[in-house]
Amino acid sequence: LNDIDLDVLDGVVVARFARPDCLNAFRRGTYAELRGIAERFAHETAWQALVLTGTGRAFCAGQDLDDIAGMDVSADAVAGAIDDIQGITRALAACSKPTLAAINGLAVGFGLECTLVADLRITVPSAYFMLPELGRGLFHTNGTYHYLPALVGLGVKGRLKIADDDD
Repeated sequence: LNDIDLDVLDGVVVARFARPDCLNAFRRGTYAELRGIAERFAHETAWQALVLTGTGRAFCAGQDLDDIAGMDVSADAVAGAIDDIQGITRALAACSKPTLAAINGLAVGFGLECTLVADLRITVPSAYFMLPELGRGLFHTNGTYHYLPALVGLGVKGRLKIADDDD
């Protein structure tokens, strides 16, 4: 599988998701590919910084739904798939080297999740973020509940007074 293009220049690794025809949606093997890159980044002394980005108009549209249509849904297969996804986050979170998510368009599902562990995120003005899993009755297993509130803060419902016309 070769869904991610790697370029290295002066110690900076650019991992570019390279399936623009499907908005860089990840197949099952793409998770393992990115996990391998993340683990190599942590140990490769010549690699000093990592940039994650997409090809075309999307960063990553999340899971390629066509790819999972025939997926083995046994407990072992699902656990292995989740381990690959979480392995990406664990490797990047544990690494002391800087990571940057250069978000060049939509970041949906896993696309959004993998930006959360980056040290820095930069976006184009048209970037779009969405977590559709919740609307499908699914939950997140990749640190979303930890990283997202740390980045955007908790809501302030009930603590803000909204001025009305009489104020």
